[in-house]
Amino acid sequence: MRKTRLAVLGSGPGALASVWEITQSPNWQDRYEIDIFAMGWRLGGKTASGRDPANRHANYEHGLHVLGGFYHNCFQQLTEVYTAWQTLPAALPIPFDTAFFEHETFSVMDHYDGGWHPIRCRIKLNDKMPGVDPEQVSIRAVLHRILVWMKNTARASVHRHTHGSGALSSILELGRDIAITAALSPLEDLEPLLDKLIDGDLDGISEALEDALIRAIRALQRMWHGIERLPIPRFDLPDVPVKGADLIGLVGLALAMARGMLTERLPLRGYDAAQDMDGLAWLEKYGASERARSNVLFKAIYSYAFGFADGDVARPDMSIAPMLRGIARILFSTHGSIFVHMNGGMGEIFVLPYYDVLKARGVRFHFFHRVHDLAPDDLGQLDEIRFTLEAEPLDPDAGYDPVITYTTQTGEQRRSWPAAPLLDQLVDGARLAGLDLESWHTPLPVPRPTKVLRRGAPDGFDLCIVAIPPKMLTHISQGLADVSPRWKAMLDTAGSCPTIAAQLWSTTPVTQFSTYAADGLITAYEEPLDTWGDFSFLLNQESAAGPASLSYFCGPVSAPAPGTPSTSLPTVEKARAVTRTNAWANAHLAPLFPGLGAVPIPADVHTPIINSDPAKLYINTPAGSVVHRLRADITGIPNLLVSGDWTRSNFDMGAMEGAVMSARLCARAVCGYPKQVYGESDVI
Repeated sequence: MRKTRLAVLGSGPGALASVWEITQSPNWQDRYEIDIFAMGWRLGGKTASGRDPANRHANYEHGLHVLGGFYHNCFQQLTEVYTAWQTLPAALPIPFDTAFFEHETFSVMDHYDGGWHPIRCRIKLNDKMPGVDPEQVSIRAVLHRILVWMKNTARASVHRHTHGSGALSSILELGRDIAITAALSPLEDLEPLLDKLIDGDLDGISEALEDALIRAIRALQRMWHGIERLPIPRFDLPDVPVKGADLIGLVGLALAMARGMLTERLPLRGYDAAQDMDGLAWLEKYGASERARSNVLFKAIYSYAFGFADGDVARPDMSIAPMLRGIARILFSTHGSIFVHMNGGMGEIFVLPYYDVLKARGVRFHFFHRVHDLAPDDLGQLDEIRFTLEAEPLDPDAGYDPVITYTTQTGEQRRSWPAAPLLDQLVDGARLAGLDLESWHTPLPVPRPTKVLRRGAPDGFDLCIVAIPPKMLTHISQGLADVSPRWKAMLDTAGSCPTIAAQLWSTTPVTQFSTYAADGLITAYEEPLDTWGDFSFLLNQESAAGPASLSYFCGPVSAPAPGTPSTSLPTVEKARAVTRTNAWANAHLAPLFPGLGAVPIPADVHTPIINSDPAKLYINTPAGSVVHRLRADITGIPNLLVSGDWTRSNFDMGAMEGAVMSARLCARAVCGYPKQVYGESDVI
C-alpha cells in the first residue's frame, strides 16, 4: 500500500509538535512520508533563536520567552522528546533536568501616588512537575475557589479596617454613612450556598441555587462599591502571595467574575459561551467598578497575552473566554512555580531536540522554502503548494546543514542554530548577506527559482498540515478563502499584535539595578518595552567572558505606518525599532533601574527588532474571534489540516501551550494519536 505523503508547511511549535505526535503513533513509518518545509535557514518560527559567532556566540531571540508551570501539554510532550534526544549522543543532547528550571518570583509595576511601585509576587503552588498527572479543573470548581477566596479575603479586609488602629473612626469622621461591618452579612449568606455548589453533582446546580448565589453576590457588590470608594490604604494579607496589591480592587474583580460566570451559566455552557465580549467590557457588565477594572494585576493579563488590537495599548481587546480559562489554568492547575525558564536559547532548548529526533526518525526537512500560494482545485481541495526558493545548497545531495557547534566559556560543547544563514553552503550565498530570509516582505535577488508540489503527483503530496500564522496566510491563501467560508472567516477575524524586543548586555550585575530587579521578571511598566527579564544565567553559555548581566525587554508596539511599501518594511521597521528603543531607554530605563546609571544604549544593546512581519506577529484573541478559529480537521478544505496557537484548541491564546495542544489535536486527526489531550474541554 502506498504511503500517505504528508507536507507540513511551517517550522514553529505547531508544525514540529504535530509531526512528533504522528511519529509516536504505532508503525507510522509504514503509513506516512513526512516533509517539513521551512522559510529561512532554521526552525522555530517565532520561537527561533540563534547564536552569533562574531559576538561571543551571544544568543539572539525574537522576544522574551518563558514557559508556564501550567503548560501541561507542552511538558508532557517535551519529556518524551528529551527522552528520545538522549539516545542520540552525537547530537550533544542536554539533560531535561538541566534544560529547565522553575522561577517563582516576579513584579507587576503599578502607577499610583505619582510614581511606579512594584507588586511583589512569589507563586510556588506545590512540588509537582508540569505535565505529570495534571488536574482537570472544572468551571464549577474554579467558581467555587474564586468565591471562597473572595469571601475570605473580603472578610479579612473588613476585619482589618474595622478593628485596627482607629481606622473605622477615621472613616466615620469623613462623614461616610457606610457601615463596613454590614458587608459581613452577605458573606455569611454565601457559606451554605458554596457548600452546595462544590458538593452537588451537575443536577444539583439548579437555577434556583445559581439565582441565590447571584443575589448574594449582588448584595455584596453593592456594599463593596461603597468600600472601594473609601480611602483605605493598601495592605497585605499573610495568605495572599502578592505584596503591595490593591486587594480591595481584587475582591471587586472576583465578585464580578463570579456573578458573570453564574449569570451566563458557564459551569453548564463552557467558557466559550461568553467569547463575544472583551474582558474589561464583560467585567463592567457584571458590576466591576472602575477601581476593580483598573487593578494592575488584571490589566497585566493584557500585557502577558499581548491583548491589544494591532499593538495599540489604547485599544485592549481580548475575549473573556480564553481569559477566564487562562486565569483558571494559572491559579488552579499550575504544577510547581508559575514560570519555568529554559537554560539556553529557545531554539536550542525547545526547537533543536525536535529537529534532531525527527530527522533521525526519517522526517525530511527543506529549508529556504517560502510558500507563496496555496491553490485549490474546482472541487475545493488543496491542489498545489507553490514555493519560492530563497536559496539553494551548493551540494543538493547533502542538502543544507543548519546547525553549528561551539564551545562555551566553561568548556562545554553545545550545538545551536546560527543567528544568520551559513552562506558558504549556499549557491551565490554572498548575494543573500544581510537579508532576513524569515521575513515575508524581504525582497530576494531576482530571478529566484520556484517549486510546485501537486496533489497526487509522484513527487507531490496527499495531505497537508498548514502551521503558518493567519496574517501570513492572508498573502498566500486567498484562493482557499474563495472556496471555503470557514477559511475566509478565520482570516477576517484572526487577531495579532506587533511586538518590540531588545537585549541589553551590561557590565553592571543585576543585583545593583534596583531592589526589585532580583525578582527576575517585571511587567506592566512603561510601553512599549513594558516587560523585563533577567537572563544573566545564559552568559556562561557564550564562548567568551564579558558582561556581568543580560536583560531582555519586550512589549507591544504599534503597527507600521499605513502605506509603507511592503518591500521597504524590513528596513523601515529596523530603523523604527532603534528609534523607539532609544527613546524608551532615555525616558524610562533609569527610573526602573537606577543602579544602571547612564547606559549608552546603541553600544550595549543588541539591535532591537520589531516583529511586525506577518510571519512574526504575536497571536492574540480579540472578542468574538474564538468561534472563527479553525479546528485542526475542520478547515473547509478536505485534504488540509491546521496546527498552531492560532487554531481552536480550547486554550486559544498565543502561547507555547496553545501551539502544542493544537498540534496534538492535529496529529490525532491524522493518525488517531494521542487518544487524550489535556484541557481539550472545559470539563463541565
